[in-house]
Amino acid sequence: MPFHFETLIRNHRIGAFFTSAEVNNPTTQSTTNVRRKELVDIARRYGVAIVEDDCYRSGPYNGVSYRALYPENGWYVTSFSKSISPALRIGCALCPDGLAHELRKVIFANSLGISSALIYVANYVLRHPKIDKIQDRVRYEVRSYVTETVNRLGQFDVQWQADVPIIWLNLPTGWRTTAFCQAAEQACVLLSAGEQFVTRHTTAPHAVRLCVNSEYGLNRYLDGISTLAELLRNPDSSSGI
Repeated sequence: MPFHFETLIRNHRIGAFFTSAEVNNPTTQSTTNVRRKELVDIARRYGVAIVEDDCYRSGPYNGVSYRALYPENGWYVTSFSKSISPALRIGCALCPDGLAHELRKVIFANSLGISSALIYVANYVLRHPKIDKIQDRVRYEVRSYVTETVNRLGQFDVQWQADVPIIWLNLPTGWRTTAFCQAAEQACVLLSAGEQFVTRHTTAPHAVRLCVNSEYGLNRYLDGISTLAELLRNPDSSSGI
């Protein structure tokens, strides 16, 4: 919220705001363009940088980027793990004009650099004549998995985006998060509990995050989703106490 954002800036020595405007992890929500402009106005007033991490989507960018709204102090960071392959563990950063030296200092302060082999592989992949078709295929696969998941869990409270391999599931009455995650794990399905995404002094929602995983094929993946649907329809009455 803009009011809370300004209060935090006033009460603490904040130099940068790190955010994922296009896709929030885990809820998959997007920040509206109106809200982005409101936050930029506040950041500009106090000289706070905005760093946008755009690493979760495989489809097109839908909003107005912070770098476009705030060119003098808006930074953009992304990777290729969702749009191409998780094996391509390399990303990129776009900085405001004249601040490349600051970017270099941050990189070298936090990393010994990237291996030459990975650089060569990334260069080969990104310049490949079929790269557009590869990304289209990745996007198609993500959409297929997400669509099939939502079709099976649509009767429940789910939040999702077609090009994002994350699904946020608010548990129905009768299930507590811990009990549901334990029941799912016993059925060989692994989930992330909502409490993993909140601070320790915040009340966690009774919700879980599902991540799309195509490693073992669609049929095996959907077996897991069907297992979750069965659990959701038959809550453990003792877990809701």
